[in-house]
Amino acid sequence: MVLCHARGPRRFAAGLVVTCLCVSGTVVSSGPVAAASLPDLKVTKGSVAISGLGDRITGRFTVRNAGGSRARSSTAYVKLRQGGRYRYLTELRILRLAGGRNAKYAFRAATPTWLAPGSHAVRVCLDVKRKVRESREGNNCRTLGSITGILDGPIEHQPDKKWFVPGYYGWVPSGYDGTPSALFVWLHGCGGQSRFDIETYHPAQAEDFVMIAPTDREGDCWKTPESGAGDDGLVLAAIADVSQRFNIDPGRVVLGGYSSGGDLSYRVAYRHSAAIDAVLASNTAPFRDTGVPAAEAIQPATTRFRIVHLAHTEDEVYPIETVRAELQTLVTNGFPVTSIERPGGHYDDPGENGLPGTDADIRELLLPEVDP
Repeated sequence: MVLCHARGPRRFAAGLVVTCLCVSGTVVSSGPVAAASLPDLKVTKGSVAISGLGDRITGRFTVRNAGGSRARSSTAYVKLRQGGRYRYLTELRILRLAGGRNAKYAFRAATPTWLAPGSHAVRVCLDVKRKVRESREGNNCRTLGSITGILDGPIEHQPDKKWFVPGYYGWVPSGYDGTPSALFVWLHGCGGQSRFDIETYHPAQAEDFVMIAPTDREGDCWKTPESGAGDDGLVLAAIADVSQRFNIDPGRVVLGGYSSGGDLSYRVAYRHSAAIDAVLASNTAPFRDTGVPAAEAIQPATTRFRIVHLAHTEDEVYPIETVRAELQTLVTNGFPVTSIERPGGHYDDPGENGLPGTDADIRELLLPEVDP
C-alpha cells in the first residue's frame, strides 16, 4: 500500500506542493545511510609461524567489525600459497561481533604433507561462505606472513631425537653410521598419533636402523578398502622420501603397526611385496580388515615376506581364534610366520592386571625383529 502525506499548506504559483512517502512494510533509506548500518568484517593484524620441529603451523589474528551493526557468526579459512595458488590449511568459526568491536583468534594446523621447500605466504579470509551481508566485501582477506618449508636433501637431525618433514616423523639412533640401513615404518592404531608413537617405539641408541612414522591420519584410523580409499600411497611416499635423505637398504624395508596400523601394513605388503622385507604386527589380523577375502588379498604378492605377529589372548577387537586361523592361512600359502601370544587385551596400560602392558610387549617382542 502506498500512502501520501501532504507537507503544507505551502502555496506557490504552481499551487500546493505535495510530498509522498512510499511505504511497503519497511522504510526505504538512501544508499549511503543503509551501507553505514551494515557490518564490515576485516582482519586488522596477525602473524603466522612454523614450529621448530616443523610439524605444526600456528597463527593468530584480530577481527574487527568496522560497520554499524552486529555481524552474525561465520566461517574463516586459513590458506597457504604454493604453486601459484592458495590451498586450504584449516578453518575457524568466527563468532557474532557487535559493530565497532574487535575479537582475537588463534589457530594450529598440522603441516600438510604436500608442503614443498621454500617460502609460502599464509592468509586468512573471513566470511568465506557469504553468511554476512557487509558494507564492503572486498576487504575480508589479509596475509598473516610466511612460513618456510623443509629443505630437500639430508636432514640435520640430532641422534636419538624425533624430527619431522611433511608426511612423517623420523628417528635416527646414534648407532647409525651412514652405511646402508634397514628402515622401520611404524603405523599407529585408531586414535593414535605418530608424533607420540615414534617416541614410544623408537630404536635403541645402539641400533643402526632408521625409523619413520607416517602422518596424515593423526588421531584417526588408517584407511583400507573397507573404510574407503586405501592409504598405501601415504606409506609408499614416506618410504620414497626418507630413502632419498638417508642410505636405506631397499631390501630391508620393514612395516610395523598396531591394530589399524597392522591392517594397513599387511595390505601394503601384499600389494608391494617386492619392496617389503617383513611385517611386524600387533593386535590386528592378516585379512579381516583389508577389505577383501584372504585369497584375493594374497594374490598380488610376488614374494613371501617374513611375518612376526604379536597377539593378546583376551583381545576382544581381534579375537585370538580369528588371528590364529588367518595366520594359518598365511603359513599354508608359504609365508614364514612367527606367531607370538601373550596374555592381555587389545590395549593394556603398564601394570594393568599385573601385565607389563601393550607398549612394553611391542618394544620387547617386535622391535628386535626389525633387523635381526
